[in-house]
Order: sequence, then C-alpha cells, then structure tokens
Amino acid sequence: MLTDNGFALEEMRPGPEGLGMIVRQITGRRIAGMRFVYPAIDIALKLRKIDVRKANYLKLRFAGHILFTARKPA
Repeated sequence: MLTDNGFALEEMRPGPEGLGMIVRQITGRRIAGMRFVYPAIDIALKLRKIDVRKANYLKLRFAGHILFTARKPA
C-alpha cells in the first residue's frame, strides 16, 4: 500500500506483543514483564533453531502493533 502511493518503507518493527495486550484488556491492568511469545522466539534464535529473518517475521506476526517509518521521495 505504501509503495503504491509513492512512499518508500525505511523501517518496520514489532510493537507490543499481541498476547500481552489481550491479557491487559481482559484483566484491565498492565502486568510488568508479561511477555510470552518474544522471549520464546529469542530462545529459538539463540539455540539456532531459526534464523534472524524468521525471528523477525515471527515477532511481526505476533505483534499487537506494527511500527514503521516511511518517506515520500522528493
């Protein structure tokens, strides 16, 4: 959608973990340090079960929000 409208994607990264956001919505409060998926992905990366590209993909897949930076060329 960005490139179709003349923008160039500079960066894309995962925001807060989606599962943590769901728990926060259900309980009505933020629980410090509540992360489930991202640490599991990091462990798999450190054990070389997945590569960096796959780890980044999984974090984006399970993110509650996706943050990005784009620019419109002059």
